[in-house]
Amino acid sequence: MFRATIEELERGALALRTNLKQIIRSTKDFVEQDKKLSATRTDMFNSLRGLQTIAPAVQYLEKVFSQLNEAHEDFQHVVQTVVIEPLEQMYSTELLTLEGQKKQFDQHNNEYNAQLEKYLSTDRDAKKEKLQKTDQKFLDRRAAYNMKRFDYITGLEQMQFQKVL
Repeated sequence: MFRATIEELERGALALRTNLKQIIRSTKDFVEQDKKLSATRTDMFNSLRGLQTIAPAVQYLEKVFSQLNEAHEDFQHVVQTVVIEPLEQMYSTELLTLEGQKKQFDQHNNEYNAQLEKYLSTDRDAKKEKLQKTDQKFLDRRAAYNMKRFDYITGLEQMQFQKVL
């Protein structure tokens, strides 16, 4: 049951990671294309400026282009600060932290399984002192493993909760 839950949550975290990367990439592309459009608009306006025959229209367009460029610059800034930066921060801090927790969990899981195998193969006819020592060592290892397991699954569940939001 625990393994199935972990695998399901890991799939959800991987899907979130993939979606975040795609959203960040496409949003950055959008901002870049908007900047190119603004530059093209400015070039077009500068070429119109040289035509004296449409001077009144150029004066009007100068005001319109100025307002339009300001609006686009503001919009680009808002997209950068409200969308891109928070998503990049979430990706870099939370998802990469979760990957570190996964590596740590996998390492502890392997160590725990090795300890469990060793514990189960212990001769139960050995001295009582040795058995108590072995039991205590196993219980300590299991407690540490359970803490790592709890930390990892909590991180996965939080990521799943953020995905829902």
